Amino acid sequence: MNDDRRLRELFSELSARDAREAPEFASLLRAQTGGSRRRPRRLAISVSLGTVAAVATAVVLLRPSTRPAAPPISSWTSPTASLLPLSSPLLDRAPKLGETWLDLEKEVPR
Repeated sequence: MNDDRRLRELFSELSARDAREAPEFASLLRAQTGGSRRRPRRLAISVSLGTVAAVATAVVLLRPSTRPAAPPISSWTSPTASLLPLSSPLLDRAPKLGETWLDLEKEVPR
């Protein structure tokens, strides 16, 4: 319990010191904005950059496409169709009870 009280005292001292040494918010705000002289210049730069971005976007969106037309979906073929042939003699019939795949392989001519 004594440690708790000591910690509270230390934090309150730290908070009081910060309040004394910290600069006022208004002075920080003035330093950050740089006064009112720079505002028209920043506004002009922002407007010009926005105009350039709008023109660039319009050029990209309105230019005709140079990509070839996509083939129709009816001409699609599976890229893995050749990996799944069903012409194996082992797949012609299912093994019977007690018969193994090894027995079936002996019957298949190679």
